[in-house]
Amino acid sequence: MFIRDIVKNASRSFLTRRKTTILVSDYDSINRQSLGELLRDQDYAVLEAAHSGTAVQIADRERPDLILLCNDTLLLSGKTAVAIIRSNARTRDIPIIVISPNNKLSDVEECLSQGASDYLVKPVDPFYLLAKVQKLVGAKAV
Repeated sequence: MFIRDIVKNASRSFLTRRKTTILVSDYDSINRQSLGELLRDQDYAVLEAAHSGTAVQIADRERPDLILLCNDTLLLSGKTAVAIIRSNARTRDIPIIVISPNNKLSDVEECLSQGASDYLVKPVDPFYLLAKVQKLVGAKAV
C-alpha cells in the first residue's frame, strides 16, 4: 500500500465519522437549552426531549451515545425511564446520567439500582458535568 492510499483511506474515515450524540431530557426548557448549548460548544450533537417519556422514545429511535435525564415526575419518573431504557436491547448499553434537584440518598440509590451510570444534583457545575460526559463517552467527539 502506498502512502497516497493510506492518506486517502484515513481522510475518508475521518470524513465519515459521526459526532458523539447526547440526548438531553429536562422538563424545564431553559435547563434543556442551557445543557444543549454547553454540549454543542464542546462539539457534541444534541437531541432534546421535554420529558422522560419522550426521551425513552428518542433513545430507542436514535440510539444516542449518552443520555442526560432529568429525574422529573411529570409523566414518567427518571428511575422508571432508566428501567425502561435498560430493559430494551437496543438501548440497554447507553450510559445515563440522571440530573435531579433532589439529593436524597434514597433517590440516588433507586436511580443507580435501576441502571443509571451516574447521578448529579441540580444546579450542575458545567465543568463537572463535562468531565462526567467525557468519562462516559470518551474522546469520540469530532
